[in-house]
Amino acid sequence: MLLVFTVGPLLLTNAWGYFQSRRYFERAELHNVHNIASLEANAVFRFVREKYQATDAVVAGNQHLFGLVRALQVEDETARESVRNALKTHLVVKQRESGSISEFYILSPTGKLVVSSLDVPSHPGDQRESSCFRRGRQVTAIDGIDWSGALPALLLSAPINDTSGDFLGVFCARSTVQLGDGQSRRVVGAGSPTALFLVDSTGRVIARDAEGALLPVPGATLTRPNAMRAFGAEPWEGEYQSAQGQVVAAYAPVTELGWGILVETPVQAALAALDTLKWQAFVFALFLTALVVIGALIVVSRIAHPLAALSAAATRAAQGARGVRVPLGGTVEVRDLARSFNLMSAAVQESHSLLEQRIAERTHELQTSQEFSERLLNSIAEPVIIVGRALTVVKANEAALRRYGTGLVGEAYHKHFEASSEPCESCPVCSTIANGRSFAAERVEHPGDHDDIMHVQTFPVTSPEGDVEAVIQLRRLVTDERRLQAQMVHQEKMSAFGIMAAGMAHEIGNPLAAVQSQLRLARDAPVPGRVEQTIDIVSQEVDRIARLLRELVSLARRRDETAVLVSPGAVARDVVRLIRHDPRARDVEIDVTEADGVPPVRCKEDLLRQVLINLGLNAMDAMPDGGRLVFETTAQDSETCVRVRDTGRGVSDLARAHMFEPFFTTKALGRGTGLGLFVSKGIITGLGGDLRVEESSSAGTVFLITLPSAIGWQGSGT
Repeated sequence: MLLVFTVGPLLLTNAWGYFQSRRYFERAELHNVHNIASLEANAVFRFVREKYQATDAVVAGNQHLFGLVRALQVEDETARESVRNALKTHLVVKQRESGSISEFYILSPTGKLVVSSLDVPSHPGDQRESSCFRRGRQVTAIDGIDWSGALPALLLSAPINDTSGDFLGVFCARSTVQLGDGQSRRVVGAGSPTALFLVDSTGRVIARDAEGALLPVPGATLTRPNAMRAFGAEPWEGEYQSAQGQVVAAYAPVTELGWGILVETPVQAALAALDTLKWQAFVFALFLTALVVIGALIVVSRIAHPLAALSAAATRAAQGARGVRVPLGGTVEVRDLARSFNLMSAAVQESHSLLEQRIAERTHELQTSQEFSERLLNSIAEPVIIVGRALTVVKANEAALRRYGTGLVGEAYHKHFEASSEPCESCPVCSTIANGRSFAAERVEHPGDHDDIMHVQTFPVTSPEGDVEAVIQLRRLVTDERRLQAQMVHQEKMSAFGIMAAGMAHEIGNPLAAVQSQLRLARDAPVPGRVEQTIDIVSQEVDRIARLLRELVSLARRRDETAVLVSPGAVARDVVRLIRHDPRARDVEIDVTEADGVPPVRCKEDLLRQVLINLGLNAMDAMPDGGRLVFETTAQDSETCVRVRDTGRGVSDLARAHMFEPFFTTKALGRGTGLGLFVSKGIITGLGGDLRVEESSSAGTVFLITLPSAIGWQGSGT
């Protein structure tokens, strides 16, 4: 019992430390193979670039080579054979100078083999269809891998053009790709047997640096570890089962060549040092156990009671109790043992408590953060879609999945929402990715037999470096809002029509009175010429009535025309002709001033007319004792401005804070609906402009309307 409760906690602590160390060793080895793969990928790229430069250097400016190739055109076969021998000697010399180039050979302008640096050429005969001939006719190029030989070889080619520009043939080179010069592993410091593979995008082995009959040879195809790890342009690392057993592996792409480096290290070999340490710890534990047994046998008679207390404490600790302490009694040795036990117990308790606390905190934080994010996203009633930089939908909330289908995630954004096979540069998502700013637009969707208007707004998700990593898109159904807005615009227009109807009635009453008077005179005094005079006067007054009625009907008519080029000054003059008949305009001087060169705006003329009528009627309400009302049009930068000035009593600070809110009015009961300025601001905002109070005092008020000028105007989808 004494042995169990003294050595047992030590063994448990060592075992826990062993498994923790094993995990850290595996992480370190994973980091090592990742570094090896990255360094070897760079080495392969440098190797290919050196061979590319060496091939180009052999051809560029080589007048001796040009002369030998041109000399092959002689008629004498004996002379040509002599030239071929000289040319072969030249290629052999260049091959030796180049280092690892395994073969140089030259193709004629028709694609036939002229000469090779090898006694037995790797590709004799006609090579018109070879990649070396097809690409080498134009430019120095890397033609890829030649799989026809015993070992895969790198193919390079260059055109042979002399100084006069004549095409003399194609210069080709074959080089065996070599791996594992030892530099990578010496830099990383890994001592385990690491296998290196150079593979293409299909997993076919180009070269390897590994020993073992079970390992794939050059030309064989490696099996992908799983569906998520391909031999493409993305690096990865992990642990899986291979021909060497369980391995730690990393993959690094050689992006410029379409290849990649795969590094595999057996887990057992990576943990060899840890296993040695484990056996050393085991031997030490055995030695400590022997010492404890010998000591216990020697002093058992003297320390029975203290050891009993220590044994009981150890039993409680083994049963899960933490912070167990024993009294310091007995001999010096027993006291020291008890003190060591207490220190060990406190250390174990502290380690376990700290570890459990950290694990619980991290687990709780992760769960809370994930659950909150999901709840936050799904609590939004409108569809929310997150689009990645590759323009694919990476996440969507429940509202988006209900409206657009559960298979939305993973689809191309522009195909699903923009009905386009290619990304649309002007759509909000692409604009946000390109500019890093929020954008908004409206789209019409057809979910069934009706049309829905969706307000689309995008927000960028940026990295710490400021790059846009994703785009959050909020899609809000505004069909009812647009319908209600149209109804409110029309109702406010009809309200203005009702207010002006009284003034029109007064204006129509005057010509009717004149008509009645003339008819009465013609009937009571039928003198010569009276009938003709009466007819002329009646005709003039009837024309006046007809004109007034046309203006009134033009105001009341609800139009649905598209946006056109409109002159704000012309619209202001039309408004003046309409509102001058209102009784409130009797003592008000109304005028229109236009600056030179004011550009037109693109809008619905009827909507702009309604806004100016509303502002004009409000201005006359502010001048019950008369005054001056001016419609002023100017141009500023890329905007056209319309100012409505009056000399009324001004607007209070309280009214200015709420004047654009619906149903807010300072007029007497029954004189206003409180929707005029609210509707007017909505109309101007919908036209891409702004409506605000520019200034207001006891001397009068100025309302400012700004609209984008039609010069250089492009449709914004509004």
